[in-house]
Amino acid sequence: MAQRYEYLIVHVQQDRVTFVNHQWQGEIGMDIGSPELSLASCPYAWQFLDQAGEDGWDLTTALPQTSVTGQQAYMMFLKRPLEAELEAVPEA
Repeated sequence: MAQRYEYLIVHVQQDRVTFVNHQWQGEIGMDIGSPELSLASCPYAWQFLDQAGEDGWDLTTALPQTSVTGQQAYMMFLKRPLEAELEAVPEA
C-alpha cells in the first residue's frame, strides 16, 4: 500500500505565521483597527517550523506571494505520514 500523508498549508506575513489550514494563529483575534497588534501575536515562522519539525512535519515547499495589502508574504507546505500508517509499520 502506498504511503499516505496529511498536509499543512501555512501563510506567513512579515515573518509571522498568520494562518495554518485557514485557521488564525494569533494569540489575540484579528483586529482590522490594529493589524500590527494582531500580527505581533502570531508565532514567528522559525518558532512554528521548530515545533512542526518536533511534531514530525517536513517542509516540502515555500512559495513567495504578495499579500492583499501588497506586502511580501509566502506560503509553506508541510507534510507528514498519517499516524495510522506509522502504527501499521512492524518494528524490526
